[in-house]
Amino acid sequence: MEQLKKTAKGLDVVFKIISGLAMAGIIVLAAVNAIGLILGYDRIVDKGHLEIGAELNGVILSPEDLVVSVMDVMHAVLLISAIAIVGLFSLWYGLRIVRRILAPMKEGQPFSSEVSGNFRRLGWFVIAVGILRMVFEGIGKDMVAKALIDRGAGSVVVGISHNIDLSFIIIAFVFFLCSYIFRYGEELQKLSDETV
Repeated sequence: MEQLKKTAKGLDVVFKIISGLAMAGIIVLAAVNAIGLILGYDRIVDKGHLEIGAELNGVILSPEDLVVSVMDVMHAVLLISAIAIVGLFSLWYGLRIVRRILAPMKEGQPFSSEVSGNFRRLGWFVIAVGILRMVFEGIGKDMVAKALIDRGAGSVVVGISHNIDLSFIIIAFVFFLCSYIFRYGEELQKLSDETV
């Protein structure tokens, strides 16, 4: 039991640090975008344009072939920031649930009444994040394809494949199974306490 308490305390400290870093990242991204919106993204970009070079199907495109306007830069920065903020918030919230699971374990009570409910909550959270990730990935790939087609010199062939990754359902199933196991352990603990 002492080993469980020690491990739970150590994990809780690590997850607390990671949660703090995730929240700091959210704040920094929000501040950078607020400053960009207030001051204008055109200050980031030289003479109203950002020139970039890229390789497409083995052909090197010169910076003149791909010119991104200030508005495109703003949209790209906002989109990437929004995805990063959602990802960091998901990390922070998921670790918050995990820390709630670890809290009774730090006290040496792994079969406390809230542990099974938090495992179930974590399972539903994993499903929600998995679906959200698939949506963001699909939208992002479509936007990249459209941007490459719009910016391409001459005829451009863009191939984007959409893959459906359902591994998050297996992870959620494991958390639901843990919820069931811990709920059963809670009942056994309750019967044991009543017997004593």
